[in-house]
Amino acid sequence: MQSVNCFDLPLFAGRTAGLPYQRHSRTSIVAAGRAVNGANTARERVFQVIAEHPEGVTDMEIQEILGMSGDTERPRRIELCGYGRIKAVGPKSVKRSGRRDRVATAWGVA
Repeated sequence: MQSVNCFDLPLFAGRTAGLPYQRHSRTSIVAAGRAVNGANTARERVFQVIAEHPEGVTDMEIQEILGMSGDTERPRRIELCGYGRIKAVGPKSVKRSGRRDRVATAWGVA
């Protein structure tokens, strides 16, 4: 699975750290500045869950363990991949009651 580093996108050209923002939008710049500490904390919480599961853990499992939405968890996991702290460790069967089982990517410490 190939992940995209948001800083490689033209919209964020020239940015190398912090949260991405749209340069033409003052609201976006202010929001990124306010969210940095929360993102750092969320990123460490996501990393901690991954580190505690040597067999690998899926995005859905991380979200359930932390009580975190996918919109918060996935970007933090993508950042951790970009920093080289975690990596995909293989497919994992996910059992869901009332739904068909599916296979998802499991993440582990790099």
